[in-house]
Amino acid sequence: KNLPPAKVRVALTGVIKRFLSNPNNFIDGWLAAGVNGHQPGMMNSYGDTGALYLVSLGLLQLGLPPADPFWTEPPINCTQAQIWVSGVDVGLDEAYDGPAC
Repeated sequence: KNLPPAKVRVALTGVIKRFLSNPNNFIDGWLAAGVNGHQPGMMNSYGDTGALYLVSLGLLQLGLPPADPFWTEPPINCTQAQIWVSGVDVGLDEAYDGPAC
C-alpha cells in the first residue's frame, strides 16, 4: 500500500516550511550542520557543508508536471497531523514500494 501523493505533498510542505522558518538553519547564507539549527554534534566525521545539500532531494517533486496527482489531488493531512491534531487511528504507514531512484 503506497501513500497517496497528496499526503506526501502535505507532509513535505510542512517540513520545508518549518525548515525555512528557522533562521538558525543558515549561517552566512550557507546551510548549518544539524537537523533544526546549528547542531554540529550530529555530523559524521566525513560530513561537510556540501553534504548538507542532500536536503535538496526534498525538492525533487518540483520536477513533476503540473498535472501530476502530487499537485492536483486535494490535500490529505499527513500521518502526524492525523494522529496529533485529529486523534485518528491511522494504521501503519508503509515503505515506498516504487522504482529505485
